[in-house]
Amino acid sequence: MLYSDQLRPWVVYRLLPNCQRLMMERFRNRNNAEDYVRIMRQMQPDAQFEIVFESSPKLPGELSSFEQGRYEEGRSLPIYLRTNRFLER
Repeated sequence: MLYSDQLRPWVVYRLLPNCQRLMMERFRNRNNAEDYVRIMRQMQPDAQFEIVFESSPKLPGELSSFEQGRYEEGRSLPIYLRTNRFLER
């Protein structure tokens, strides 16, 4: 996931036939996503929209070389890394 996408985790999808979906727009907060869906429903009353929160937690195998060095040395890690490390045991 790109950094710019991580800044806007709320995603509006338009639901299509055959379990397909089309990403419409990304937002920083849920209120903006809800306002966008409200307007889209007025413009396209037959369409279905869904708001989804997408996040991308890093797993130990996906660490940068700097983070990997800290992980191997046992130094203090961010909470999401400590949580994953705890769950691996």
